[in-house]
Amino acid sequence: MFCSQGLTFAPEAGTQRLRDIVNKGLTNDELLHGVRTAYDRGWRNVKLYFMIGLPGETDADVLGIAETVDWLQKTVAGNKARKRDRLILTLTLSNFTPKPHTPFQWHSVSTEEFARRGALLKEALGKVPNVKSNWTSIRISAMEDFIGRGDRSLCDVVKRSWELGAHKATWWDGADSSFRSFDRAIEEAGLTWKYRQVVSGEWDVMEKLGDGEYRGQGGGGKGRVDRGALADERLDAPLPWDHIDTGIAKWWLKADLQKALEGITVPDCSHSGICTECGVCGDEFGENVVAEVPPLPVFQGHYKPDGRRTQRLRFRFTKDGKESFIGHLDTLRLLERACRRASLPVSMTRSPYSSRPRISTAMALPLGASSECEMMEIVLTETLVPEDVRARLAEELPAGMRLTDVEDMPVKYLNGRYMVRNHVDTNRRTLSFFLSTPARLLCSTRRACVFSLSLFCIAVASFFITRVGNDWPFGHN
Repeated sequence: MFCSQGLTFAPEAGTQRLRDIVNKGLTNDELLHGVRTAYDRGWRNVKLYFMIGLPGETDADVLGIAETVDWLQKTVAGNKARKRDRLILTLTLSNFTPKPHTPFQWHSVSTEEFARRGALLKEALGKVPNVKSNWTSIRISAMEDFIGRGDRSLCDVVKRSWELGAHKATWWDGADSSFRSFDRAIEEAGLTWKYRQVVSGEWDVMEKLGDGEYRGQGGGGKGRVDRGALADERLDAPLPWDHIDTGIAKWWLKADLQKALEGITVPDCSHSGICTECGVCGDEFGENVVAEVPPLPVFQGHYKPDGRRTQRLRFRFTKDGKESFIGHLDTLRLLERACRRASLPVSMTRSPYSSRPRISTAMALPLGASSECEMMEIVLTETLVPEDVRARLAEELPAGMRLTDVEDMPVKYLNGRYMVRNHVDTNRRTLSFFLSTPARLLCSTRRACVFSLSLFCIAVASFFITRVGNDWPFGHN
């Protein structure tokens, strides 16, 4: 049995040296074991997540990504003649953007260096078969760095870019127009100089890597970048987020940066029980609880989902208030979790790898838009009273999502046939709803398309004429 879906691993870096610097804690043997186990269990598509521009990265580390991928291909799958036996590796390559309250919060890489390293890696990956790669835009990474480590002066930039229409286009579909809005907002705020610093790369915090003076602890702090005679005063400069207390002391972040210079990994205190004295534990935040690693379960065969389709219920629900700012995909996840909390016997798609509950909605509602009549269908494995299902599900939904109606619909099989059930009353109610709805509520202005759904009512009417026949409630003229 083979799975068409992918399984994701995150090595982050292509060499063990660089993984130790960023404290990844993953070895090549562990990565090989994970990919090989997935391959033996039927996965033929494996996704690997890498980053470019990590602190302390060299060209050898960049080329190490291609070497690691090639090594996994040859070791796990070898030269398989049959296409179904080949291992397809999909790489997601992102540009490292430092985050506040981390040991690398002082680090930055220029966009030109990102582009150079990316071109070097693309050339190396072109020689490795069965590899696909997805690259993160360097411009987006620079903007993330600029905003993620900015101060209060960026409030005017965010507001002005919104006024210029940056919110009307997605990063992958309207990136040019969004960047034009941000560039103009940055210029009007007088922060062009600051953005140029991010683009050109302000400071490589690992510039002392390999310098013999900065190796080892030394007495009295000698040989350290965080304190002592060779300490870098830029680490003590005030940062925009210093007033935010996360519990982790700034001196600990500087000490951790020194450990990164020496390639020393720090164990996870949640599992090792070794305290690193970061400052989180205490009277204010509480004490850390060491979680015992559970034993690996014994493989008992592939999961067999319950795909019976016994009952199909159609719901009408509202989406307003704060819930109107929940995106479509998050709305689907919300509905799935609500069904689980309500203990509803939802039918599942018949896939042993990525089985999904049979919960579907109509057209996605634009983010921020409210609606009084959203449609949703749920397929159940058991026959239940529709009103009971509505009551159970309503208790698990937020205030802005109210179930206004529920209908028992016929179950349609893959061959297009319906179960033998009388749904004339259901058809009458559905058609009456469309015909009684004002035309102004049945208009769509999404994208460049403006049309009235009155024509859709005619199509619905013709459909119900064929289904209802002599029971048509409105005559035949």
